[in-house]
Amino acid sequence: MLAKGPRRTLDDLRFERLTRGAPRAGEVEIEVLAAGLNFRDVLNALGQYPGEAGLLGFEAVGRVTALGPDVAGLAVGDSVIALAAPGCIGSHVTVRRALVVPKPEALSAAEAVALPAALLTAYYALHHLGGIKAGDRVLIHAAAGGVGMAAVQLALAAGAEVYATAGATEKQQFVRDMGVRHVMSSRTLDFAERVRALTGGRGVDMVLNSLSGDFITESFGVLAPGGRFLEMGKIGIWDEARVRAQDASWVYRPFDLAAVAQEDPVTLVAMFERLLDEVAAGRLAPLPVTVFPMADAEQAFRFMAQARHIGKIVLSREDESRRLRFAAKGVRGDAHYLVTGGLGALGLRVARRLVEEGARHLVLSGRRGWCRPG
Repeated sequence: MLAKGPRRTLDDLRFERLTRGAPRAGEVEIEVLAAGLNFRDVLNALGQYPGEAGLLGFEAVGRVTALGPDVAGLAVGDSVIALAAPGCIGSHVTVRRALVVPKPEALSAAEAVALPAALLTAYYALHHLGGIKAGDRVLIHAAAGGVGMAAVQLALAAGAEVYATAGATEKQQFVRDMGVRHVMSSRTLDFAERVRALTGGRGVDMVLNSLSGDFITESFGVLAPGGRFLEMGKIGIWDEARVRAQDASWVYRPFDLAAVAQEDPVTLVAMFERLLDEVAAGRLAPLPVTVFPMADAEQAFRFMAQARHIGKIVLSREDESRRLRFAAKGVRGDAHYLVTGGLGALGLRVARRLVEEGARHLVLSGRRGWCRPG
């Protein structure tokens, strides 16, 4: 499992070997094939998340390997999506059965794991909290990210007029290609004046915010009377008293999807199943993904911290899983095994698994030499 280090830097991230225990009542153990990476994880790794962020990782796709007592509706070997799986950046994770759904066969593991946090955050905000309706003017920040892209699709499908911000020029063009006419930069505060000009000074009915600092102030500055401000950011957010002092007619809804998952899993699963139906019918598109091998988690965290991606970042161990299952098949104690690339993270994992399955004679080779483990 990927763990934070004591210095709270990305250099400090490390995989720790944990003892797997049998799942308890109402729990499912999953062999992880892909895990979604979220900005929450970056803040968590850097020690900048307000409050207790818990373990790294939130959403996972994999195969069921064990079931707790009284768990129904699943079998060992089933391909599933775990909507909330703290600690899922690793080989296995144990999660609540209530937050596990079957993975659609048409979606790859990387496509499927990109959906839970992004689609559910956007839907919960716009529909459940914001009550979005046709004709609403909606400002969506960071629209080229996973949640932003999901929100753009949902808002357009609801008949809303979308105003969006994104970072680099190519990200802004990507958002335009999704059908958004009004796209502005998320790197400057100029968006506020643009929104006022585009709306004739009326402002927007809804803001979906993930930015911080002066961006929050300027976003409230373009919110129309009676508007809804949906806050999914974690840094420097306002409290209710400060909002009321600005305009008592505003509806302010900060929220955290992880807390919702713990408090009301039934509602969350029902939402997600409806959203999967929309994806299957082609009314919602899967999100673009940038895939890193899970062994390269540190590089993936850095890539996200630099905001270089469009859509979602996914950590995959599908290739690793296939190699591990091959390595564990028919292992003999009297045979000799050569592991090429065996001095890297994946090679050492394969070698360890061979030893666990009974191998006694191994040679590990790599670009820097070879060794024969004692």
